[in-house]
Formats: sequence, C-alpha cells, structure tokens
Amino acid sequence: MTIRVDDDLLLRSITEEDADVIYRSLDENREIMRRWLPFVDELHSSDDELVFIHSVLAQPEEVRCHSFVILDCGTFCGLIGFVNADFNNKKTEIGYWLVPDAWHKGIMTKAVKCLTGWAFDKWGMNRVQIKCAVKNVESNSVACRCEYVLEGTERAGELLSDGFADLNVYSMLAEEFRQ
Repeated sequence: MTIRVDDDLLLRSITEEDADVIYRSLDENREIMRRWLPFVDELHSSDDELVFIHSVLAQPEEVRCHSFVILDCGTFCGLIGFVNADFNNKKTEIGYWLVPDAWHKGIMTKAVKCLTGWAFDKWGMNRVQIKCAVKNVESNSVACRCEYVLEGTERAGELLSDGFADLNVYSMLAEEFRQ
C-alpha cells in the first residue's frame, strides 16, 4: 500500500526489502536514536530488523498494525505506523521516528496528519493516540502541531536506555479531526 502525502512525501507499506536500509539508518545514528527508541540497542543486524518486519506482515491484513517507510523525494528517512490497535474499541496509537537528517523539515508532522486521517477514514477508528517521552521535545512538538490533545502523563511508562521515562499521552477523536 502506498499513501501519497504530497508531491515529495510518500508512505509505503514496509517490506522485507526495507530491512537493510532501516537497520543502516538506525545503526549509523545509534547514539542519537537510542535515547528515545528502546529497541535500538537490541538491533545488531538487518536480520534483527527483518524479525520486526515479519511480525508486522504476519498479521492478517484486516487487523494489521500497518507500518510504513517514509520516503522524502524517494529517499528513506524514517518509519511511521500503528501500534496497539484495538479494533473492538476502535482505537489505535501512532508511533514514529525519523533519521536526524530529516528532522525539522515538517516531514513527520505531514506524515502524522496523513496517517491520522487514514486511521479515521479508511480504518474506521474513533480514537488515535500518540505517546512520547515527556523530555522528547521534537516528538511532543509533532503531536501538538497535529492538534492532538494532551490528556496527561503516564508515569514511568517506558524503559529507555537511561531508565524509565514518563510519557505524555495525546489523543485525537474522529469528530475532532473532522472539524
């Protein structure tokens, strides 16, 4: 599946062929990325990334937590996708990351807005949330620019490389998105 965000930005469903570029991108930026992405320290080869890709692709299409590579002018710059989808209660969460060279260009804001709309319009979700470490200024800024509502803080919600981090919990409801 491919979602065109704008003339330059494309979200494409993750494939096995993406394992090398994803791994290399994380490995080349390991020290920066590991601060907010707890899985980075567990990646030692593209085969480790392939395990994640297989776990996504093994889910039945109708309930798959889709993951997308982010391509800016055809160049890989990160991942975005759904996690913890609850189809009975029509809610999901969006997770995302970008390589440092792609930061501060509006890429993630556009991608999150697009995927939020997709969750409501194509998937029929009623609620989409974003969780990010309180101290992760860039990730919190994305949620705010996308007009998600800060609901509160999940104390010690994620174990990061330097210990437990509190998470800000943001959400958007379908009715808010459509207004």
